[in-house]
Amino acid sequence: MKYELTNIKRNYGGTTVYRIKALEDIENKNNFQLDVKKGDLGGWVSGYHNLSQQGKCWIYDNSIVVDNARVEDDAIIYGNSAMYDNSSAYNRSKVCNSILSNNSMILGKGCIEDCELHNNVKIMKNSRLIHSFLFGNTQIKVEGYNILNCWIYNSYIINKVKIINATVGNSIIKENGQIYMSDIYNSIIAKYASIFFSSISNTKFNNEENFTGVNLHSM
Repeated sequence: MKYELTNIKRNYGGTTVYRIKALEDIENKNNFQLDVKKGDLGGWVSGYHNLSQQGKCWIYDNSIVVDNARVEDDAIIYGNSAMYDNSSAYNRSKVCNSILSNNSMILGKGCIEDCELHNNVKIMKNSRLIHSFLFGNTQIKVEGYNILNCWIYNSYIINKVKIINATVGNSIIKENGQIYMSDIYNSIIAKYASIFFSSISNTKFNNEENFTGVNLHSM
């Protein structure tokens, strides 16, 4: 066993949670150094099922993992994060000051900071999300770009998409699109799209079609 539950406990939303304690050194070079030394106290869990005894995974600080939520592999949860319901963190993912619930999942080298993920949200690959709220069957599979200050729902977002300060709903966004400070509803945006400072509703955009009555690069 790499950790144990201590007698330090408290109530969290009607559930008793226990502070964890490392029984061995845990060297986690998960892109930055967050080593754990034998005897260090970690975050809080409702039981041993919340944090795997295998791998380098760890719960730090005042983060809490309850219900059937699960942290495995080399995933790290830190700051004031909370995971509950059937949410999960796998591989080398990182969760900082964020909330995951209702079957939401982060895996690969996904990283979220100051985010909320609810209702079957899935974060994959090297996706990095900051200050964002995602819910409702959303999948994020982004390489090398950030998603900042966004409210995103019921969307499938894939491949080098950069979305900043946007509200995105019921959309499929893929292939190098860049969308800045925009409201987008019920849209399909694909292949090399560039949309700046625009509001788009119930429209389709690809290499062959243009939006009617919308200035794509300024408002």
